This record gives sequence, C-alpha cells and structure tokens, in this order.
Amino acid sequence: MGLSRRGWLGGIVIIAVLLACGGWWWISLDPSVVSVNDALNDYRARASTTMAGPTDAGLSARHAVIPEGVYTYITNGREALDGPLTESHIYPAESAITITASKCGFDWRWDVFERRSDTNIWCWINDDLTESQSTTDHIFFKVHDKRTFICEPVAVVLPSPTSTTSMTSICTGADTVNSRTAKLVGKESLLVGKDVVDTVIVTATDVAGKKSSGISTVTLWLRPSDGLIIKMHRVADIKNDSIIGAIHYTEDITLTLASLTPQK
Repeated sequence: MGLSRRGWLGGIVIIAVLLACGGWWWISLDPSVVSVNDALNDYRARASTTMAGPTDAGLSARHAVIPEGVYTYITNGREALDGPLTESHIYPAESAITITASKCGFDWRWDVFERRSDTNIWCWINDDLTESQSTTDHIFFKVHDKRTFICEPVAVVLPSPTSTTSMTSICTGADTVNSRTAKLVGKESLLVGKDVVDTVIVTATDVAGKKSSGISTVTLWLRPSDGLIIKMHRVADIKNDSIIGAIHYTEDITLTLASLTPQK
C-alpha cells in the first residue's frame, strides 16, 4: 500500500493551519482504538438491517461455508509514517476480523483504530480462493487516506491442491500498481484455544510501482476447508514522494486467532 498524494495535499494545508494556531497537541493525539466489542456492535447493527444473499449451491457443495461473525485475534505490531513529520501507532493487544458471507465466498474486515482498517473480498473460483478487491484505510496526522485496489486477473489467495505453487497478478489503485506473486509454502498445525487446526501456509508479495515503491509481504495460515485466517504476519516497507518530501510507511504485524467460535 501507499499513501495518496491527493490526501496529503489536503492534509498539508490542515497541518500548516493547526501548527500556526498551536494545534500540534491535537494532531499528535493517538487514534481511537476500535475494540472487539465495537466491531461486534457494528456487526449486529448491520445484521439487523441487512439480509445476506443466498450462498451459491455449488459453492456449498464444494467448500465449507465459513461461519459469519466477529473473530478475536491476538495482535502484536505497529505501523509508522516517517518523513518531514513522524507518527507511529502501536496496535492494541486484541483486534477483530469481521466475516460476512457472500454469494461466492466471504468478505472480511480487520478493524483496529478509527479509520484504520483493511477490507477484502474473497471468492471461490472453482477450487481456488481468490481476492478481487481490497481497501485500506489509514489515518496519520488526522489525515484520512482510503485506497481501493482491484486485482485483474483475480489474485489467488489459497490455491487448489492441483494448482501451481506460484501465481502472479496485478492489483491496481488510484496511483499505485502492485505486482503480486503468491506462493504455496507448506502446511502447519496450529493451536487455537484447545483446538488443533491444520493450516495451509501461503505468502503473497506485492511490489509497488507507479507513484510508490517498496515491498509488502503477507504470510497467511489458512484453514483449507473454508479459508478462515488462523494466523497472519504482514511486513510493509513503502515509499512515496510528496510536496513535503519523501514519505516512508512501515508496518510489522502478527494476528493470531484466539477462538474458532465467532461472536454474533
């Protein structure tokens, strides 16, 4: 991922005005944490007004349907933005991923701070679990940056047993193009609470191009029957040029599922 120039141009004006008015204390306040209970309340509010569409019958016959709800993850990591100004965020010890079933698979959203989230659309195509779209939300210096990436062809997240072990795709945003290479690494059994879960390990490396440069790598431990994320480790090191100088974003985070049973 990278931070957009358009968002930063507006942010520069805001920062300049606030600094002139002695507002640095406000800019430097940490963002509000989105707790697991916050995510659960949001899920319940949306569930009361939205009726999920029917899951494709053929999909249900080939793959287990992932249980909907809010999953709790043990969280360890941080993100930082370095440049003419510097800000970093330590992630809380727990965070939530909300799973919503769709006709072709499921959508998932990771929430950690107000205006800091990741949303992904995952669909089964034949026996491959794929990603067609992802959206990242970030906030630094009270400036909100939202970016959506469309993957064409769709990016394979979890390949079928008969698929190749290395897959490539292009995921395009407003001013960034990510060249993605995904690889099937192996298998591992992980303990979730008192349950032992067999997982398939997949890595996906995005090389940023166009107006961004750098690499983001995510390693996923997935339950092969339905694609549930049992563990995730992500490292990002991305640079952008801006009117205020070079901007350098870094992230290192590990999410580990605390319970196989979602809250609803």
